[in-house]
Amino acid sequence: MGVSPSPLSQTADTRRFPRHQEVLRYIQAFARRFQLDGIIRLCTEVLAVSKDNDEGSSGGWMVRWRRNVVGDESEQEQEGEEVFDAVVVCNGHYTEPRTAADSIPGLDAWPPGKQMRGQRR
Repeated sequence: MGVSPSPLSQTADTRRFPRHQEVLRYIQAFARRFQLDGIIRLCTEVLAVSKDNDEGSSGGWMVRWRRNVVGDESEQEQEGEEVFDAVVVCNGHYTEPRTAADSIPGLDAWPPGKQMRGQRR
């Protein structure tokens, strides 16, 4: 895993799945290296996206979001709305188990325990 010209790690074994902490450190370092910190948000849940059709608007996208902000002694939930020129969806679609049971006719007759998926935690 990695984005050229920034590999995940120079020393990591590329045959293994990286743990989530390693991926998070990589993404944070990538954002710092390419000065993206001020224009992207990590660990933020998008609640809704809609076309901004308000009079006088630039025709961007209204994004309603929520995130948890951890302080020294507490955790606080923040919500907000902002208008953006563009929206990129990075949804982590590999976090939920997916099997082929619904897409292959007759698979329900396959012996139990023979269909597998991979996930690393």
